[in-house]
Amino acid sequence: MYAELDSILEAIRSGYNMNELRNLCFMLDIDEENLPGYTLSKKIRSLVFHCILNNRYKELTDFVKLQRPKYNITFVPYPPNKNDI
Repeated sequence: MYAELDSILEAIRSGYNMNELRNLCFMLDIDEENLPGYTLSKKIRSLVFHCILNNRYKELTDFVKLQRPKYNITFVPYPPNKNDI
């Protein structure tokens, strides 16, 4: 399960700077200023966590795949099925 999160975290960390992350949030209609954290890494983790909690993780992964196709992002539905735990 954590390997899938690593793929999206690494894709955003490697593929986006702070301004691009702000644009990503804007395109997803997420207020970047309300995401906890001051560093790029903390903002990225907050964005991914926010998307998981708000059932928008697939939307996030699809958007990042579209913008940064060179990164191999694995999508696994969250929350995982009870059988997967």
